[in-house]
Amino acid sequence: TGYMLYDSVVGYVLETWVPGVGPVLSGEHWNYLGHHILCGLCMLSARIMGTGQSAAMVMMFTGEFTAPLMNLQLIFEKSLEMKDCCGSDLAWVRLAAQFINQVFS
Repeated sequence: TGYMLYDSVVGYVLETWVPGVGPVLSGEHWNYLGHHILCGLCMLSARIMGTGQSAAMVMMFTGEFTAPLMNLQLIFEKSLEMKDCCGSDLAWVRLAAQFINQVFS
């Protein structure tokens, strides 16, 4: 629960902070923020109720298991945005990005 709170504040609120406006969150940011809130509530409810620890552990396992896919998705996304620098004109980069998007979603 502490990690979810930390990651939500540092990863989404502070990184998108605009002085005088506050955090400017896109649709994707709201999805991840909602994900962190729900995961935190699930883990907190297991702690409060004294039951559901297995469900919380499975949830954490699947989250950590898919983290490398999320990292690959980000790498290919940034590679395609950089155009000339990282070979976005190469067919395999576009195909790999599409494949990772399909697998991760």
